[in-house]
Amino acid sequence: MSEERGAYIQENSDDFEALDEDNLKHDPLETEPEEGWAESTKYGMTEYEQAHPRPLDERLAEERGDVGETGA
Repeated sequence: MSEERGAYIQENSDDFEALDEDNLKHDPLETEPEEGWAESTKYGMTEYEQAHPRPLDERLAEERGDVGETGA
């Protein structure tokens, strides 16, 4: 193997220790899911809901506009 990476230097370890889970008491890669992210909480998951679709105005009220859309 080549020695291009160089030797381990104690001075460089501070950057890695700053992200150590034991010191942070939290995993920086672990995130909480957003509220309402589960599809199972949406309408249409039960037999009754599948047999009785929601009215169009309820479905339209759930829609969100495109990003950057202006009221023209």
